[in-house]
Amino acid sequence: MQPPYTDLNQLQNHLFSALENDEPQILYQKIYHLIAEQYSPEKFIITHCYQIDGLYHHELVYSINIDGHQENSKIIIDKFNQLTNLNQLITENIDNKLLWQNNLYFDIQHPCKLSIFPILYRHKIIGTLSLDLSTKQLEKINNNQLISIISQNLALLFVNLDTKKKQLKLNEEKENQKKYLSTINHEIRAPIASVIGFSKMLKQQIYGELNSKQLQYVNAIYESGNYLLELVIDLLDLAKLEAQKEELYLEKVFIKKICQSCLSFVHVKTFHKNLELQLIIKSAINYIYADERKIKQILINLLSNAVKFTEKGSVTLKVCVENSQIKFSVIDTGIGIKPEDYHKLFKPFSQIQNCPHNQEKGTGLGLVISQELAKLHGGDITFESEIGKGSCFTLSLPMN
Repeated sequence: MQPPYTDLNQLQNHLFSALENDEPQILYQKIYHLIAEQYSPEKFIITHCYQIDGLYHHELVYSINIDGHQENSKIIIDKFNQLTNLNQLITENIDNKLLWQNNLYFDIQHPCKLSIFPILYRHKIIGTLSLDLSTKQLEKINNNQLISIISQNLALLFVNLDTKKKQLKLNEEKENQKKYLSTINHEIRAPIASVIGFSKMLKQQIYGELNSKQLQYVNAIYESGNYLLELVIDLLDLAKLEAQKEELYLEKVFIKKICQSCLSFVHVKTFHKNLELQLIIKSAINYIYADERKIKQILINLLSNAVKFTEKGSVTLKVCVENSQIKFSVIDTGIGIKPEDYHKLFKPFSQIQNCPHNQEKGTGLGLVISQELAKLHGGDITFESEIGKGSCFTLSLPMN
């Protein structure tokens, strides 16, 4: 009998249509009919296999039995998984066209002769095609490219199915992590907020005067509570980013308005330190599309750091457009950063221990979170610094 497809490209297109439509059963049926028309096998079995503890485990995905015997394909697969010599042959003959040809005995009266062909992906066996062939049929099938083309298509299918399965599992894990973070957020922040609230009332001496020692301890409780709340919020933000659960809510963000809002947040601190606070907008652009809350979070973090490490001079927020990017630069005249400390800047919990009076504590997560939020927008944060002269941290965002 002549092969139905003498042109290999025509054969490939015939099989590929099932792959494109994500229809595994249709592909299995097409493969069966291609082989049945030429070789009429009484057994046709496709397995998807993977390694467990160094041994291959076979999973039945499709089979046809025409031999009239009572044993079914599942029994054959069970025997596959029990045959240590088959595992050894698979391991030793990974690149062979034919893995194994031998009799499987269900009992003395009913041997089953199978030829097992590998389905390979990147030199790893991810499945098998098993046919009961005579020696003459086996010789014939080894002399054409039908099995090779079939194996390639099955390999593509299995890889695609594995990828989808992993993606579904990943999505499920992310969803569970989101629920967990939401629960943790409530369970931790609520009691911390209570500690801060009660200590604030004691600090304000609403219910009676405190002696100096009591006031000192209450202040310590209040400051520690605020620090702990800040740390929890940063950790949750970081966890969301790492779990890729942080989402952007893009809206029209007016440049001047958001800059003035961020500067007002640090105004009191600059006033007490007698620092000049400046806004320079050198761009003709009035707005961008971004997540306003997240851009504010980045700029406030950069401005707060600038004020923290600046004892005299100024802190400036400068906006300009350069190379199709809008750049927000926070420039200070502070103490600067030592070159040996550069590597610490964007690492979690890494803090530079050169704050002038070391009065303000931080979580060591602000810059890490800010950079991740910038990347979420398709941008980045870069910096320049010189000891004794100050630093410049720049948030760059794409304009489109």
